[in-house]
Amino acid sequence: MNIVLESVGCVVDDEGMTHPIEFDNNVNMTPDVAVHLLDTDDTWWNHLSVQNSNDLMGFLTPLFLNGDLEWEGNFVDWGMDKLQYVFNHQYMVENKMLNDEFNATLFLTGKELSFDG
Repeated sequence: MNIVLESVGCVVDDEGMTHPIEFDNNVNMTPDVAVHLLDTDDTWWNHLSVQNSNDLMGFLTPLFLNGDLEWEGNFVDWGMDKLQYVFNHQYMVENKMLNDEFNATLFLTGKELSFDG
């Protein structure tokens, strides 16, 4: 059993392992290229869409609750943290808060901060 996460170009299996989707649209199931979800970095999560994050948790949660997925640490806390991370990142992207030109003072106060004397 697997779930396809198009936003990050991979498939996640029922053990929480990510497998890349190659350019020819075939899934690379070679064990030495697979990465466990617990070992993915912020860049991976930054590219995961909100829809794919919801799909992923919907896929993993029943596996965990049925005892079919072994997890190191607290699965619920991890899942909630990751969902919140993806939602927050997407909000910041949609509101151009990650842009190099983002002006926090202007965003918060509606006024430009000037250092002209």
